[in-house]
Amino acid sequence: MNQNLFQRFLTSKVFPYVAGGLILLLIVLTFVSYRSKNQSISNGQNSGLSGLFKLSDLFGSQNRQVADVQQTIKDQLIVNQELANWEKKVAGRYPWRKKLPLTSDKYFIYFDLTKKSFIGRLYPDNDDLIEQIKADAIRILKKEKGIPLETFTVDWDVYPKSNL
Repeated sequence: MNQNLFQRFLTSKVFPYVAGGLILLLIVLTFVSYRSKNQSISNGQNSGLSGLFKLSDLFGSQNRQVADVQQTIKDQLIVNQELANWEKKVAGRYPWRKKLPLTSDKYFIYFDLTKKSFIGRLYPDNDDLIEQIKADAIRILKKEKGIPLETFTVDWDVYPKSNL
């Protein structure tokens, strides 16, 4: 008998209204449930998700990063000033250093700040006189570049050109 009533209910004119009402009620309940869940997450009331991500954590880490960057900039400014002071000191002691290195096909001469001496590398051909190359380089350093070689030593290294 119960099945008979159910079959009549399914075929009656009331069934579509009842079914539509139930579907509408489910949609409304789902929507309300979804909104309340989103509000509780945004308010930090959902205990399962509250520790995963907070806006204050994001801004706090940005503030720490900004502080780190500012400290790095301050440190770099100090290092830059120290380097500028060192450059001034070197420029005062060796004002001619900007005129170096002295180069040609036969030699390469530079000033070594740590050794406080000149390094001369000679590249003679087989028939070149090494002493003549040295004399030419020293003459150019003294006369044309105005470098006081009397107060410094010149360490010469010879690298003969190979005939291939």
